[in-house]
Amino acid sequence: MRLVILRSNSFGEEKVGRLVALKTLPVVDPNLTDRLRREASVLAELQHPHIATVIDVGADERGTHVVMPFFPGGTVAHVLDRSGPLAPGAAASVLASVAEA
Repeated sequence: MRLVILRSNSFGEEKVGRLVALKTLPVVDPNLTDRLRREASVLAELQHPHIATVIDVGADERGTHVVMPFFPGGTVAHVLDRSGPLAPGAAASVLASVAEA
């Protein structure tokens, strides 16, 4: 994934008015595009508090897009860049949440 854009989500004519993350995979390899679509399809069927749901998947001349809920805390990579390594207790908490999912 290359780019995350925050935008107000709309589907067709209905605007739901929430902020979403739009992740875009540029058109570079059809195999990667197919893989992303399959993974998004599987992820869309999962329901768990520790798994971000897929709201929609689409494609245009710029690439394949996955629409997911926006979480204001950022990615784990962003948190680590800002704050450095997690304390052992915080790391254990994150790992427990991931393992539960």
